Amino acid sequence: VPPLMCPMPYTFRLRTSGILPVLAHPERYVGCTVEQVGEWRQSGATIQLDGAALLGHHRMSELARAILARGYADIIASDTHGDSRSLIAVRDWLVEVGTAEQIDLLTNENARRLLADEPLRAVPPLVVRQGMLDRLRRLVLGRARSAGSTRQ
Repeated sequence: VPPLMCPMPYTFRLRTSGILPVLAHPERYVGCTVEQVGEWRQSGATIQLDGAALLGHHRMSELARAILARGYADIIASDTHGDSRSLIAVRDWLVEVGTAEQIDLLTNENARRLLADEPLRAVPPLVVRQGMLDRLRRLVLGRARSAGSTRQ
């Protein structure tokens, strides 16, 4: 769905036809905002995030985490296409920042429900606290950057 196009009438039309639209990877859409994702979700779309996007430190990652924080994400999946990528690192990160219920809904239960043509369960907002690994990463990387900048 092009982000500048308002998909709500299309989403509504699909929903009334018995089709559940799944918007995959909205964090990658150029110009996409959390508010747009909220509108798409409100109009009946299911929101699926790419798990790897949650682990980065760039615009896509910030948007993906903001979508989680608002409770707009329904499913987190890997973007694997037969290669070695998996949700293991993402699941470890979720264990650090979320609850067991949120993790199960995002990585298991809602995907199962989607495939079984059952209603998805709402995922409570996942407020991303700075976890131990994040603090350690920032501490190490912060010092490395500071040390690197003093060498110039």
